Amino acid sequence: MFGTKPGDWPAKCNLPSTRKAGVLYLHARPEFKEEIVVKDVSRPKQVRLLRTGAKLSYTFENGTLRVQVPALQRTDEVDTVAVSFHRRQGKSKE
Repeated sequence: MFGTKPGDWPAKCNLPSTRKAGVLYLHARPEFKEEIVVKDVSRPKQVRLLRTGAKLSYTFENGTLRVQVPALQRTDEVDTVAVSFHRRQGKSKE
């Protein structure tokens, strides 16, 4: 990812993340099989697998986003999930 800034891992997310212009990128290594959990975020506009563009199902409750990438959509590489928000996340201006 070019032009991104570090995300809030591990403080608010259970895997490495980066962010850019209202999009949070979640980077799931091949050995990561858990549900992705991101805390203290606003309701997302869209959650998708970056490699394919496929929309992913998610739940959002009390500022916590939960995403499970289906096993059939995982690869032996780092899979990146792009979470788009209606407004920018984080304190700094981008």
